[in-house]
Amino acid sequence: MASEDWTAVYSALDVDEKVSAYNSNIIKMLDEFLPEKTIRVHHSDKPWITGNIKMQIKARQKAFSRGDQPRYKQLSEKVANLIAKAKATYYRSKASEFRTSNQSKWYNCIYSLVNAENTTHTQFAHGPENLDLSDLAEKLQKAFTKPWSDRYTNVAFEIPEVNHPHKNNKPPLPSIGQVKAVLKHLNPRKATGIDKVPAWMLKQYHEDLAPVVYDIVCCSISQCCYPSLYKHALIFPVPKVQPPRDINNDFRQISVLPHLAKILEKIQLQLNIEDLKIKNNQHAFTQHRSTVSAVQQVNLNGTLSSIATCPAGVPQGSVISPILFNTYIDDLEDALPEQLKVSTNKYADDCTQHQIVSVDSNSNLQQSINEVNNWAVLNKMAINAKKTKD
Repeated sequence: MASEDWTAVYSALDVDEKVSAYNSNIIKMLDEFLPEKTIRVHHSDKPWITGNIKMQIKARQKAFSRGDQPRYKQLSEKVANLIAKAKATYYRSKASEFRTSNQSKWYNCIYSLVNAENTTHTQFAHGPENLDLSDLAEKLQKAFTKPWSDRYTNVAFEIPEVNHPHKNNKPPLPSIGQVKAVLKHLNPRKATGIDKVPAWMLKQYHEDLAPVVYDIVCCSISQCCYPSLYKHALIFPVPKVQPPRDINNDFRQISVLPHLAKILEKIQLQLNIEDLKIKNNQHAFTQHRSTVSAVQQVNLNGTLSSIATCPAGVPQGSVISPILFNTYIDDLEDALPEQLKVSTNKYADDCTQHQIVSVDSNSNLQQSINEVNNWAVLNKMAINAKKTKD
């Protein structure tokens, strides 16, 4: 890694060109030294089953098919030993710590260790499990993009010139030490995004990669341009209920973004967090209190849907998304007339309105809710009527 030539990255003038050159170098190294190998994984596989165990099981079955009893016996013993060791390692790393701290998680781990029936595989209650995966992925894609399908049709986004005394000031840039620290503290187990650059690689080689990542981050901030590749999210559908019955409401979309995108956002947030003022009635996505070119694809058990544009919203899993969302809805209560005397509290995307009403007075809550709905329409947001409660 230290001897890799990054000249193409440093010499590129455009941030997209830098990212493209950087990604090409990384993928070239991965293909050369860690070539990708496909291993079939079934939903019933136990969490301790590894690729090596699968290979040994396959070799054992081949020996059985050939009638090679000595080889079959040898491999059977080897597979049994590998599984026993894998189970022990799994228990030590996943279950033992929960025995006294969280007995529910400890029980679930033990439940899987004793080969209890796996009930986590996603199935529909009324037949869609028989659909082809690509068809199901497309249906999920349509369900996930439905919220803005009727709100941003053929909209030309024209942002007017911003008049601000600091608009001509150069944006603050990070130090190479900041970049190195963020790389060093990446979680190596996080899923890999569309760029196919794994977190463990960025973490393990943070010393060597810090200068080139620093160059990309500084270029992105200076040009006020977010790299196009990092606007592509892979969506993993996770059922909210088991079994899911409604494809439009029973799935939560988990976005997997490139790790360098999260690094860029985290550093940008560190540089600008003091300039963001969020009202005190937002109690989520806040520390110490409990664009058109963006695209997404649904990844369903390795099957990808078509690519859909995302003209609105922010991806779940992004570093800066919570702050952007809080900023967007920060003026919600400003739209409510003061004479209504209704208090508003927000927790993430949930909004609670309350009012103290004397016996001989009428409540203004309905008027207030009407104003909230007007604000939502004006800001092209949707209120979920099914979750609205009195």
